[in-house]
Amino acid sequence: MDLLQKPTLIQNVCEIQLATSAVIKPAPFGSLQPFANTYVETTAAKAVHFGKSSVALAQEGKTTKAGLLWEQTLKLRFPNGDLLQSARIQEYCKVKFIYVKMSGGLVFFFGRNDYFQNAPISVDIKNTPNIVEVSYKSSSIFPIGLTNGAADHLLGEDIPVNFFNY
Repeated sequence: MDLLQKPTLIQNVCEIQLATSAVIKPAPFGSLQPFANTYVETTAAKAVHFGKSSVALAQEGKTTKAGLLWEQTLKLRFPNGDLLQSARIQEYCKVKFIYVKMSGGLVFFFGRNDYFQNAPISVDIKNTPNIVEVSYKSSSIFPIGLTNGAADHLLGEDIPVNFFNY
């Protein structure tokens, strides 16, 4: 890896999928970033509505006695005020993992905080009669990794396809 090479791709979030369950494992060795990336075997993910200016994904690394601790945050804003607002907000609270699809083709996997997930994503919700803001937070021992995506889990791990090398 050449650290002097400037990344030229600027990406935007183009899809968010929330998963209430998934069978995951760290990406196999031989793939790009095998510890941080996640291989999804099965999942039940649902795409959610958001506006381009109403989503924010960020992470911050902080030095601790045990090493770097990464804090990842995803914020979504969407309209509120219909007859199903209570049920909708409750669905956003059931999330276990989140797929963040980028315009450049990358799919970030939000919620895996160790070799396997050992702590749930925290959820904070603020709402007015017109807008709901959902904030998801996860602490991890590594930066946010990539995944093969919610819809690409049908190939077995023994098939020599590497989803992480673009």
